[in-house]
Amino acid sequence: MGDSENDLEVLRAVGLPIVMDNAPRNVKDTAARVAPSNAEEGAAWAVLSCLE
Repeated sequence: MGDSENDLEVLRAVGLPIVMDNAPRNVKDTAARVAPSNAEEGAAWAVLSCLE
């Protein structure tokens, strides 16, 4: 998971790229899922959504 341009390389390499809602549009474009923003507990949401 990531939220900025420096995360793009990893997001493109993983099987399930998850991006925070506060990420810029070009980063969101690489996402399979968009989590709530960091301020809205997006990291916790991302982890829990992978368990479903």
